[in-house]
Amino acid sequence: MHPKTLLSYAFLFFGYYFILGARDSRRRLFRALGIFSDEDLKTLSKEALQKRDSYSVWDKHFNRDEVPKEQFAVGLFLEYLEDRRLNLNRGRARALSPFFDLNNDGIVTRNEYGEFIRKFSHTNSEGGGDDKKLLKAALSEATRTIQSRKSGNNGGEGGRTGLSNRGCALHLDRKKRDYLEILESGDLQFGGTAPFTIELWVKPKRASEKAVLVSKYDRGKWGQYFVQLQRIGESDEMEVFFHREVAPWGQKAGTIPLHAFTHIACSYGNGVSSIYINGTLASSQKEAGQDQNPETPVLIGAMLEKGEPIDFYDGILDDVRIWRVSRSQLDIRESMLLSLSGMETGLEAYWEFNECLGKHAKEKTGESKHDAKLHGGAWTTSSIKFKSYQESFGCKDTHC
Repeated sequence: MHPKTLLSYAFLFFGYYFILGARDSRRRLFRALGIFSDEDLKTLSKEALQKRDSYSVWDKHFNRDEVPKEQFAVGLFLEYLEDRRLNLNRGRARALSPFFDLNNDGIVTRNEYGEFIRKFSHTNSEGGGDDKKLLKAALSEATRTIQSRKSGNNGGEGGRTGLSNRGCALHLDRKKRDYLEILESGDLQFGGTAPFTIELWVKPKRASEKAVLVSKYDRGKWGQYFVQLQRIGESDEMEVFFHREVAPWGQKAGTIPLHAFTHIACSYGNGVSSIYINGTLASSQKEAGQDQNPETPVLIGAMLEKGEPIDFYDGILDDVRIWRVSRSQLDIRESMLLSLSGMETGLEAYWEFNECLGKHAKEKTGESKHDAKLHGGAWTTSSIKFKSYQESFGCKDTHC
């Protein structure tokens, strides 16, 4: 037999042997080529390699409802090993796996996997469909975002190189009418004399007559509360305006500079409405109870007028919190730079904005479905350095 013919048969045999079988040999080859370490290979379940033709990507690689983040990265790599267009190498698989671990516990669950697909594929995966295609679409967007940031796109706040360990924030553009809509937010109401507190960090880009930060208000129809910035005269400075739907119809306080982060907290309790700036009381007044409002949705960065968003905010927002308690000056000051666990007493909703990509911002308490849907906006790195419970108190959560 001619040597070229023998060589051709050898290549055919090796291709068949590698792709369709020979699990042990394939592992040895991965080890020899340095694709996986021995520890990585131990995490590969036999089921993951036997179910190559299964419909569900999760079921193909994992035989339980949760897996370690490192094992998930291995399965992700294997799924798209032969997809040259996606080009998901081992490093990218590991870089992407933390985005599936929504609660940062080192474990990826089946539910978190589904949530990633729903958020980043721009598709409601609950409606069925090929989850492999949806996952690929989500991974493609995530990969493009990470690559563009690593490439050194340095123009403006939204173009910093990479993602710092300080987390992310959201940049909203008034001209583009960017804002966030809180899903199923009818219950984020505080009727009568119910106490509540709204907290967030703001970095306004330019002064405007009205720039709404958080609202549950539909002007001309029905409203309950909103927090906004408004220009002070003709200057480039802004003041805070906090409104509850009861006389004396709001109060204003403080001076909020442009191009710098400021912490704002607005609270109501015991018949008193208050505004705090950077942890210091700036204004307070007596207010009575207000009507219930289960219908109007909560918006971040805008409010409604007869059902249409208006008064858009222009700048960066970070770490928005809504509490079902009236927080004191000491409470606000002690936690304004603390990264919360989501389990804090009285915390009703919490958006950290640390997804860093995608069209939804996860609500962190886990007790509701109040994720924030982005209508425009751009992810950016945050210059605020939040401390963990471990750094602040030497413990993991509120049970110190």
